[in-house]
Amino acid sequence: ETSGRALVKFTMPVPKELFKEYKLPPAHGNPRHRQPSNEECRRLLAHFGASSDMGEFVQMVDETGARLGEIRLAKGSDVDIFTVGGRVVGGCLTLLKHKTFAKVGIRRIPLSMYAAQILDHRKASFGQARLFPGLKSKDFVCKTFDKARADLEIEHLLIKDFRRAFIIRNNAHVAKMDLVHIVGNSSMLPEATTASEKATIAAVGHTRGETTARDR
Repeated sequence: ETSGRALVKFTMPVPKELFKEYKLPPAHGNPRHRQPSNEECRRLLAHFGASSDMGEFVQMVDETGARLGEIRLAKGSDVDIFTVGGRVVGGCLTLLKHKTFAKVGIRRIPLSMYAAQILDHRKASFGQARLFPGLKSKDFVCKTFDKARADLEIEHLLIKDFRRAFIIRNNAHVAKMDLVHIVGNSSMLPEATTASEKATIAAVGHTRGETTARDR
């Protein structure tokens, strides 16, 4: 029982006839590859204001590859800033709870110098609390982005495509097992392709890179 309510387990098989007419959505066999261009990024940031909540939010997704909710709910207490001679040079965003925790555990997202500078400025304003308190919900973020895109007549671009752009930019330079820890499990990630990755997965008796990444 959970909270005094009985849990009922249904064991009756579902008749296959119910799914005869079901068709997979178009996106199932047509993976999305859309990425924002530099010009589209420039126009969107000019529209939002580069230092606005939405402007800095979009830049953080593009700079870290994190999911929308992971950035929107990030707190100052989750962020470590690295400095040299008083100058911000990088940082780390630690995710103790996230969508793929069960598969990869705690995620530590490295911050570029620019991303660290954004979050350092926000920590100065909001302390240990949420760093983007003005972004009320994921739905609010998506609707605000979609309205800006429509106003600018930018077609077929989703805010999630900035996460995709980060992953694609880093595919050729970062091993998949490392990317899993940075961006979490995602269908956007490629299968392990290098000989060293395949050898590592095989050596520990796994069949999937995600399993190896989780045990690291």
